[in-house]
Amino acid sequence: MYHVFIADDDRIIRTGLRKIIEKNCPEWTVIGEASNGQQAYEDILVCKPDLLITDIKMPVLDGVELIRKVKAQQDPLDRMKIIVLSGFGEYPYVRETLRQGAVDYLLKPIPTPDIVALLQKIRDDHALEQESSRRDGLLKDRSEEAQLLVEEKALLQFLHARAQDVEPCKQKLRDCGLADSGNFLIAILQVHQNNPLILETIKNDVLSLVPQMAPMVRVMLALRGTQVIAVFCGNKEFVHFKNVVQDALNIQADNWKSVPDTKVSCGISDVFTLLDELPNGAKEAERALETGFYENAGAKFLTSQDESNMSTIASFPWEPEVQQITSLMELGDFNQAKDVLMQLLVRLEMLQARPVNVKDVCKKMVTRMEVACREFAEASSNKTANGQDLFAAIDLVPTMKDLIGLLAEDFTDRTTTIQNRKSERSIRIIEIAKEYIQQHFREDLMLQSVADRVCLNPFYFSKLFKDQTGKSFTNFLIEARMKEAKKLLAMPEIKVYEVGGMVGYEEPESFSRAFKKLVGVSPTEYRKKIK
Repeated sequence: MYHVFIADDDRIIRTGLRKIIEKNCPEWTVIGEASNGQQAYEDILVCKPDLLITDIKMPVLDGVELIRKVKAQQDPLDRMKIIVLSGFGEYPYVRETLRQGAVDYLLKPIPTPDIVALLQKIRDDHALEQESSRRDGLLKDRSEEAQLLVEEKALLQFLHARAQDVEPCKQKLRDCGLADSGNFLIAILQVHQNNPLILETIKNDVLSLVPQMAPMVRVMLALRGTQVIAVFCGNKEFVHFKNVVQDALNIQADNWKSVPDTKVSCGISDVFTLLDELPNGAKEAERALETGFYENAGAKFLTSQDESNMSTIASFPWEPEVQQITSLMELGDFNQAKDVLMQLLVRLEMLQARPVNVKDVCKKMVTRMEVACREFAEASSNKTANGQDLFAAIDLVPTMKDLIGLLAEDFTDRTTTIQNRKSERSIRIIEIAKEYIQQHFREDLMLQSVADRVCLNPFYFSKLFKDQTGKSFTNFLIEARMKEAKKLLAMPEIKVYEVGGMVGYEEPESFSRAFKKLVGVSPTEYRKKIK
């Protein structure tokens, strides 16, 4: 998930950009907005987005100065991408922002296709830069390690090459020793922990398999996110090539299962004979991984004739249920809300759609449900119980069963936090209300005025007051008044008929009736008894 921050003094433009991004760019999320450059700068220092979309002309701090200040910061802000919004005739300012480090600009009004295409390009460039930077940082002086990294970079570039770049990338693979034809097979090993040490261990384990296979087999490896991509190569005469590779991977998969806290899934392509087919082989291996997501399997084999039969998720109607869930959460009916969530996840599982799409929908669902938690900072945080980023955890779960368990646990944790905070807040609210009643019971005090004091609906306040104190508002008010009346009746200099007016009763008869109902005797009789 990539994060974008929007800075523009025009609320309509900010809202429009947010809607365009949320509707058309699911891999991007808007994490902040600002109406002036100074506010944007202060917020960016905290949230550190991947992309800033900023207007040129803004109050307090304009776009040019904002870019200059941001680019003066150290990593990661100096690597943040910046898009500039400008009006017609503002190109001198645009030119200055490009000189300061902006990557592109858009003219207002902003066409939806332009912003979508630009965000997709920035996402792709960002991913390649991250991969390239991470790989380049690992280069060693030793020639063998350097060669492995050169091979890895060449492999990744070929797998993700655009049409016009295919031939140069293929030439890099030839330079690494791959022939245009032979026996090729791709295995993609998905590691379900975001742990570089585990990834390196898996990579080394695969590398160690080669001597066990055959003298004519070699492997080219690459890390991509939390995946290890392994391209096995052999000559055309090696008729048992497929079986040898699969058997070796299956044995190693059993070893990984015995390692604590290590979960690895493996997808394997069919054998192909041309180097040009390598990207298609990678897609076959990915589809094999996807079948394991629902079958809770390890290594899966998918032949080149098999077609992915996974359903589309585009028309899956999840929004109504999520709206129902948020409504139930706002009403405090968390058990019913969880029931609706679990039913929705079961329907999602039955759809058997591509795991990446299912996970994207789940992340959108979580984002929507956060609305019901917005008053409770802890409950609205996207962190799992162990402090891991929830969206990252969703991306890493190995099976649909694990995904359902993760979301159910997260929902329970959030709602428990909300219930605890609501209870604490309710206690504070009622204490404030009781104090207000004690201070104003001599007045013509009404339920509405006390509810307004604590900013609650009168009906809800009345119920909450009864739940917290065990008494209705009216009875609590009467008791407060009668407690004071008893004190006043103990003072002989105060006339009995004066006491009622001093504790909030306009009519002496009303006071007398209320006093007798609560105390058991009339005010006059009470005074006689306490003399």
